[in-house]
Amino acid sequence: AASHKRLSYEVQRLNAENEGLRGMSSQDSPPTEDETRSLPSTVPELQAMVSKLRQESALQLRAAEHQAERLRIEIISLRERLDEETASQSSLKGVLEREQEERELLQ
Repeated sequence: AASHKRLSYEVQRLNAENEGLRGMSSQDSPPTEDETRSLPSTVPELQAMVSKLRQESALQLRAAEHQAERLRIEIISLRERLDEETASQSSLKGVLEREQEERELLQ
């Protein structure tokens, strides 16, 4: 019975973690009666469910890490592009100012 309770708690914890990784709004609320009823009743079934949830959590975590890395790369790329655009704008401003000075001298 203690093993069943421990596994049941682990399943609930992994479910909450999995939902959190998926971006769902689970506030670590206690399971509802429907959720409790749907839990497996034998230790091997609970162990299988825990294993499955761990795998799903690991996959979700890897996907989130991959997405975060892609976003970091995109941020770096956009910063570099912004720096290039800023340098180009500064250069064009300098050229424009010199041309305006030359025109003023010619008039």
